[in-house]
Amino acid sequence: MSPIRSIGFIGIGKMGGPIAHHLSEAKFDLYIEDVRSNVLQSFLETNRCKRFNLDGHADLDAIVTMLPDGQAVHSVVLGTKHVRGYASRVRPGGLVIDMSSSAPIGTQELGAALAERDIGMVDAPVAGGVVFAENKSLSVLAGGDAKNFERCQPLFNAIASSVFYCGPLGSGHALKALCNYVNAVSLVSLLEAITTADRFGIEPDTAVSVLRAATTERNHPLEKKIVPHVMTRRFNTGMALGLIAKDVAIAKDLAKALSIDVPIMESCSSVWNQAVAQIGFNADQTEIARALNLEGIRSASTS
Repeated sequence: MSPIRSIGFIGIGKMGGPIAHHLSEAKFDLYIEDVRSNVLQSFLETNRCKRFNLDGHADLDAIVTMLPDGQAVHSVVLGTKHVRGYASRVRPGGLVIDMSSSAPIGTQELGAALAERDIGMVDAPVAGGVVFAENKSLSVLAGGDAKNFERCQPLFNAIASSVFYCGPLGSGHALKALCNYVNAVSLVSLLEAITTADRFGIEPDTAVSVLRAATTERNHPLEKKIVPHVMTRRFNTGMALGLIAKDVAIAKDLAKALSIDVPIMESCSSVWNQAVAQIGFNADQTEIARALNLEGIRSASTS
């Protein structure tokens, strides 16, 4: 199997933009596309790349998608009744690499459709926020055929500090959703605990210190979200609340499809969906504290 050199990249938003930039710097032959013409033009002017369009022969080694959800990926890759899909630009034996947070069962279905065209698929969502994307410290969670995963390693190494092979196709998407579910539960439960301690008269600094010690010295939502963003009222992690709600729903739906009883997942999904309805999809994830009336914690100096 030949190495990946030419890449069509679709979706250059907050995460996709920095990732595509690093691929350009790594000297891949990069072709980009985005529905926002102003964003697309700005990226073309400041990076070594060309416009990715549907004209031409099937000559790309791979396409990478970084889109809102799996349905968008499916439509863009395979096309619709009236629009040709971008998979038509991938050469036989090439790959589709979905770095979106997509539903794993849908990923398996897309992979089967691509296999009929002699195109492989790897799901490779990333863990980490915008800052991680910018400084190349993301974690890639990859699923798919092991040989296809190996072909993607140079691409992953150009954008991330750690790469995990998770298993068969869809495994990366499954673990990404499950990681965000655990973070979502932890964020809300910690907000409830710290607010209760505060109302009881316990200093937030004291509560944070005890919670750190009681959760093996490090708890991601405590360190990365509550202390620097909720307690400081910054609410600016760069991750939309609605995207967390989507991933929690993916985790819940996957568990239910596997006939697993998940009452806490269902409750967590309901809480995050209600927050989206209340304060909006694009609110910062830490603004879940506002939606639940748990942001009134006295400002803490703990860092």
